[in-house]
Amino acid sequence: EATFLDLGSNLGPFSVMVASTGRRVIAVDPFLKNLAYIRMSTMLAGTENNVRLIQNTISSHRETLYPLITDPNNEGGIAFITEEEAKTKPKEQVPEDGVTSVTLEEILNIVETDTVIIKIDVEGSECKVLTEYLVNQNKVRLIPYIYMEWMGIVKNK
Repeated sequence: EATFLDLGSNLGPFSVMVASTGRRVIAVDPFLKNLAYIRMSTMLAGTENNVRLIQNTISSHRETLYPLITDPNNEGGIAFITEEEAKTKPKEQVPEDGVTSVTLEEILNIVETDTVIIKIDVEGSECKVLTEYLVNQNKVRLIPYIYMEWMGIVKNK
């Protein structure tokens, strides 16, 4: 028995697919519109009770992060930056208010199973999100698999 943790769920194709197998899913995304699509898809499939939706960004610590739009034609490619970084960008690239982040540890603490499978796509912040868990000797959950996009790994800090 495992919970599927979808960090940066976007429109939720992974969340919806896993929920359809009867597994528990936690989908984390900063955009309410994306979470609404997931909710509607799971309602149509009759699997909405398998999915918990969380509207936050995810980071290594709690902070307010701001959406950075570098390509208006790629809604799924929005990175999040600090307030200090946002102040240096043109207003059209940072058009929205900040979103409070949560940490991976905070999310893992609400998971009801001992095992968690992670899918993470957080636009170049994957290492920042995962490092604290990976270096911590006292793991709260077993994470045997992490599925992630490698294309943006060079952006990780």
